[in-house]
Amino acid sequence: MSLRTEEALIALRQISRATASDSRKLAKESGLAVSQLVTLQEISRVGTISPSRLAEKVSLSRGTMTLMLRKLEALGMISREADVHDKRRYFVALSDKGRAALAGALDDAQIKE
Repeated sequence: MSLRTEEALIALRQISRATASDSRKLAKESGLAVSQLVTLQEISRVGTISPSRLAEKVSLSRGTMTLMLRKLEALGMISREADVHDKRRYFVALSDKGRAALAGALDDAQIKE
């Protein structure tokens, strides 16, 4: 392995560690898992979205997304809205509590930069 490759791998490891450390701190301070924060951020970005599309956007399986949305709904972070055309489908949206939690987590992250 060349010196340049070794240096690149060391730099990538340092970036990965720093990112993971910051993510864990943010999750601990917000009381939400990193994947939950990412999910709330994506819902915030798009407004309302179907669970399957949301899973696709944040690179989670549909089963994992279903479980996460149940937890977020139980915490009052999101609300479900029935599809007016197909009652079997629903969309999720951020609740006021979810907006506040996301804003607080993002503010905490910016303060620490």
